[in-house]
Amino acid sequence: MNKNLLNFMLNIQKKQGFLYKLILSVNELYIKSFLSGQLGPSKGYAEAFSAGGEEFVIRVLGASGQAKVCDFFKYSIKAGGPDYVMPHKTDAGSIEKIFKMVSHIPLGIFHNDDLVGYALIRLLFPKRASYAIFVSDKWQGKGIGTAALGKQLDLIRKLKFEPHSAVSKKNARSIKMLKKLGIEYTDDLGDYFEVKDRNGA
Repeated sequence: MNKNLLNFMLNIQKKQGFLYKLILSVNELYIKSFLSGQLGPSKGYAEAFSAGGEEFVIRVLGASGQAKVCDFFKYSIKAGGPDYVMPHKTDAGSIEKIFKMVSHIPLGIFHNDDLVGYALIRLLFPKRASYAIFVSDKWQGKGIGTAALGKQLDLIRKLKFEPHSAVSKKNARSIKMLKKLGIEYTDDLGDYFEVKDRNGA
């Protein structure tokens, strides 16, 4: 992707204004109209995994998970800094909209019944998928994000989409996590690295 175009899109996402909403609406129409029948593998998706000697489950969140996601962003992570790009607004109304969108697949990472992480897959025209993952501050450094991201990427591939994202050069933790999974940046885009899946869809 062109460096200027990606930075422009990331700035739009940060502001989340009219243009961002328009892009989301057009993309949502595309996914709903042409690809919704291919999203079967995400229905009821749940995968168990181990990290740091503990057992976790990553699963697609239903409407009942909205309040947990609101609380997660409010109490479990510190948001801020130039390396932090929100996947969407985190107020209750915005999260409710995300949960209703066919193009967005929200996932929760659970330890027993506690939500310790949040992941989002965003399906994009034509067959690309961006992804984001957040782990609670108190659960950082245990390998949870790396293990859960591996599961998230597997789901994207099952949906026949190509994982594609960007990571801030200042976000050393995310870069390290991607390298552990064998995914390295492919293009230098100024403030960001473009990240593509080398494992194939």
